[in-house]
Amino acid sequence: MRLFTVRPWREEFGAADCPERLLGTAVVRIVRVREDRRAALVKLSDRRFALTGDILAAGKRDDLRRYVQRRAHASNAAPAERQWLEECAVILDTERAARPVPGGGRTR
Repeated sequence: MRLFTVRPWREEFGAADCPERLLGTAVVRIVRVREDRRAALVKLSDRRFALTGDILAAGKRDDLRRYVQRRAHASNAAPAERQWLEECAVILDTERAARPVPGGGRTR
């Protein structure tokens, strides 16, 4: 399994706004769907996240967050694309903060 991958979106992947499997791994949650085009941010069963649309980018949460932040700040990113990518970066940060605490977070 590759840790991080970026490739063009292919028809065989299915609908970019509601994929069921990506890279041989089940999609367990559609985190966010882009409203102006077929694209989504999804969580995979192996705990990776994926960004779908014109491209497929998949990897660990922090790796994908860094990738979307770089793309959002690229000089050639259109305003709608920049906003989508920035929203995805914030969601990925939130997902990080929402991780369960070992031991259930209970204090004694």
